[in-house]
Order: sequence, then C-alpha cells, then structure tokens
Amino acid sequence: MLPLYYFSIAGGMFVVAGLAGAVASRHFVVTILSLELVFAGSITALAGYFTYSPAISGTFFTILLSIWTVASVEVVGLVAFYVYMKNKVIDFDLKKLTQLKG
Repeated sequence: MLPLYYFSIAGGMFVVAGLAGAVASRHFVVTILSLELVFAGSITALAGYFTYSPAISGTFFTILLSIWTVASVEVVGLVAFYVYMKNKVIDFDLKKLTQLKG
C-alpha cells in the first residue's frame, strides 16, 4: 500500500497546478478546467486520508461516489453553460465577461 504522503503530494501538486492555471489564464474554459483540477487534487488527498482512516473506511465508497456525482453534475452544468455562451457568440475572455454585468 502506498504511504499517505504520496496522496498528499499528488493532491497538492494538482491543487498548485490548478491554482496556477486559474490565476495565469483569462480564458473562461481554461479557468474552469483549472478549478476542476483543484477539485481533483482535493479528491485525491481526501481519498488518501479515507484509505488510512480506520473509522471511516467502511463509508469510503459512499463518500467517493457522492463526490463523483457532484463533480459530474458540475461538469454537465459547465458544458451546458459553454454551449449557451457559444450559441450567443459571447467572448470567453474573463475581462470582457465583466462588462456584461449591466
């Protein structure tokens, strides 16, 4: 079995890469995918902690299934939003999206 710090390091690398992508890019799709990478990193770390926790190990599959369900609903919502914006010919630059407020 892998040591716990492998899960922590992998999750931390995902989170750092996702935050760097979200900060560095102004494109809407890249920002959303970067935030998904942060979410995947937190799931990786959480899965590692649940693997080594004796008190929670019985409900690990239930918790993991609920995390995947929420993530899949989030992806479906983002794809629907992307298709809506593409059909309305709205630019995906985040600086231009702030001009749509008023």
